[in-house]
Amino acid sequence: MVRRERSVRRGLKILGGPDRLLNFFKAIRPDDDCTAVRLIVEEINSGQSIEAGFFTGDEFGFSLEVESADPGRYVIRFGCQPSPMVGDGGEWVVSFGPDGTIESIECQSTWLS
Repeated sequence: MVRRERSVRRGLKILGGPDRLLNFFKAIRPDDDCTAVRLIVEEINSGQSIEAGFFTGDEFGFSLEVESADPGRYVIRFGCQPSPMVGDGGEWVVSFGPDGTIESIECQSTWLS
């Protein structure tokens, strides 16, 4: 298991499974300039599971890191780097309600390579 896959599995565990992550991706505005989000949403909309999108490839591809800031509030770092010098992503602070719906989402930073 590569480091990227371990990080994704740990993030999904912190979030309590893929449902909150899916809600996060759906909540990001489509006009945001994060190609990584657009790509993962396209994969999900085509019927691919969230996990399948993360666990394909080797060291390059989608990445995810999640930290619990407070109960129901998380820092989510997500991006896609398909090759060494190409990719983008960002860091969001996301609050979820008890049912997993998004209560608030705020982009803290973005990156581009």
